[in-house]
Amino acid sequence: MDAAKAEERIVRERACFAIVRNEKHLVAADLETGDALDAKVQELQNHAAFFLRWARIEKTQIENVGQGG
Repeated sequence: MDAAKAEERIVRERACFAIVRNEKHLVAADLETGDALDAKVQELQNHAAFFLRWARIEKTQIENVGQGG
């Protein structure tokens, strides 16, 4: 992951995420917040909230919606 974060294209394009994976495992880093994810690919659906910023949705927006009632 450290090599991926330092890769010239990642730095030059100011990417939001760096992701490294193989057929069984995924490691991702949110390069703006410093948050990290280390998960099995088969369990990735349980970690969808980690990638909300990719869709320009802030986690606080989702939390506030859930507190409505």
